[in-house]
Amino acid sequence: MVIKETLIMDPIHGFINISEYPIIKELIETKYFQRLRRLSQLGLTSAVYPNATHTRFAHCLGVMHVFLILFDSITRRETNEINEKDKKRMTGAVTTLLHDLGHGPFSHASESILDKNFGNFNHLDMTCDIIQQTEIADILNRYDIKPQLVCDILYHQVEREWILVSQLVSSQLDADRLDYLVRDSYFTGVNYGQIEVQRIANTLQIWHGDSTDPFNDTAIVSTKGVSAIEDYVLGRYLMYRGVYFHKISRCMELLLMNVFKRASELPDTETNLSKVIDINQKTTPELLYKMDDSTCMTLFHEWIKSEDPILQDLSKRVLERGKLPSMQIPRKKYMKLGIRKLSELPSTLDVSSFPKEYYFIEDNVEKSAYDVYTTAELDDGGFSPIEHIMTPDENGQLQEISSQSKVIQTLSDDEVKVVSIFVPKKVLPEVKRIVNS
Repeated sequence: MVIKETLIMDPIHGFINISEYPIIKELIETKYFQRLRRLSQLGLTSAVYPNATHTRFAHCLGVMHVFLILFDSITRRETNEINEKDKKRMTGAVTTLLHDLGHGPFSHASESILDKNFGNFNHLDMTCDIIQQTEIADILNRYDIKPQLVCDILYHQVEREWILVSQLVSSQLDADRLDYLVRDSYFTGVNYGQIEVQRIANTLQIWHGDSTDPFNDTAIVSTKGVSAIEDYVLGRYLMYRGVYFHKISRCMELLLMNVFKRASELPDTETNLSKVIDINQKTTPELLYKMDDSTCMTLFHEWIKSEDPILQDLSKRVLERGKLPSMQIPRKKYMKLGIRKLSELPSTLDVSSFPKEYYFIEDNVEKSAYDVYTTAELDDGGFSPIEHIMTPDENGQLQEISSQSKVIQTLSDDEVKVVSIFVPKKVLPEVKRIVNS
């Protein structure tokens, strides 16, 4: 009997087989997954890198593919029996496929105004609502996968026997990062994130400690694999500096947030915002379904004709790449400015026609959605298989990887230490004068 395969051609991973598990094809065909075709992976980063228009749809397929590479590589070399190995493999593939379902249009920009009257919007919570409250739950149950288990994996709230799956889905060295770093590097055209996924997969192994060891049955990096992780951490660091933290990328995302902010403050009769995002209702899976990048872009085109000059100008800036000029301040210098000078900076706009709550934009990348790898221990004084990358030392004792690599130690300590201030061109000289005086 010939089994018909369905393969999707991907520029990053080659052919991705979506027919290995019938559940995968069914999930992909749901309207909630198809919506991901209409969400850009990098928001307005295309204002800097014109080809960065790839979608969360392609990314999620890639993450599923990478998960299977990691899981197969680790388990193939494992001598101990793995309970329910096939179920864990399929469940992990499903979880990685669905992990981004709950994102709003342009991700964090639109999510900043959702559910303000009900508690802040959380895309992971929304992902789990979609998994548990829609036809996706019916599909999962039909294949004997509990929707709650999928959510528990995403939240890292699993029994020890499932921690390896949860770790490969989301951690400091996971399928998500290993796809988006390579994918974003490819579509932006930079070379920073060209990480060898298979090479990294070949360096991972399961750690066997005693029953009290928090790393027991989790994935660690073999001694010979430290150099591969150095490449990964370096690529990640450079991607964050050159792409995710690029000053124009950040400016456009923050302007976009201010567009949504201004629209949410005006009467709906003037903005028609509720046609896409109804801020007076708590977001449900069905409401989220109609929110995507293209519907928001349609509103922006309407808003450039708005009678409100702020909404009109901000919308035009988003559509026409009307970035604000910026000044970068080393964080140490910024912290030394003192309360008086810091309070003076927004006031530079008081004499202009640009309200400071929309046009004085202070960007501290520590609050960005992206996190550079750091070696800090957790509050309880220990390390975690989710928050840290571990490897054995020369004595076979498990250590956080930076202690075994000067390269990783240097990179993890050298976080992006710059505060950017974006203001209209006419007030930038005054901002510089205050900062440098």
